[in-house]
Amino acid sequence: MDIIGENLNNVKELMNILEMCNKSTEKCQIHMLLEKIDEMENNYQTLLQELESAEMILNSMQLDSLLQTQAPIKANNIIPIMEATQEAAQVVNNMKEVRIHTEKMYQNLQNIGKDLNAGAKLIVTEYKDIGRIVLNNVCIFLGIEEKMIYLQDDARSNEQVMKMAAEKIERSAEKLLN
Repeated sequence: MDIIGENLNNVKELMNILEMCNKSTEKCQIHMLLEKIDEMENNYQTLLQELESAEMILNSMQLDSLLQTQAPIKANNIIPIMEATQEAAQVVNNMKEVRIHTEKMYQNLQNIGKDLNAGAKLIVTEYKDIGRIVLNNVCIFLGIEEKMIYLQDDARSNEQVMKMAAEKIERSAEKLLN
């Protein structure tokens, strides 16, 4: 998808989270939305190509019409030439309006992609925050912090006991050597 391109990271992460949480329906809906955006973008690209092709044909017609007006003018061909020139001018105006409308539609499509990605980011952030809160609550419930403090204090006291034992061994070794 070219509209959002690399900016789908949040949507991809959301889809992974939905898969982990067995939310296949929601994941499928997001996937369908992404496919629809992609299809709309492809339609936009096709429409742009068709507009460019039509503009080239119109330019060619206008050039032909201009060349005809430079040819010797006869009474019987001046009206069709004027009508063709007016029709070409009207078509040019219509094509400009179509291009402007198409560009607005494409901008809306880009905004939808950006909104989708921003919404996904909010959901992913909320999911991660809730995960942290739940993890902290579990830790508090299980008394992990107190156990970690106890283990730390126990390790410090064991360190002191080991130092004292090492000092006693050194003193005993000195006595034996003397």
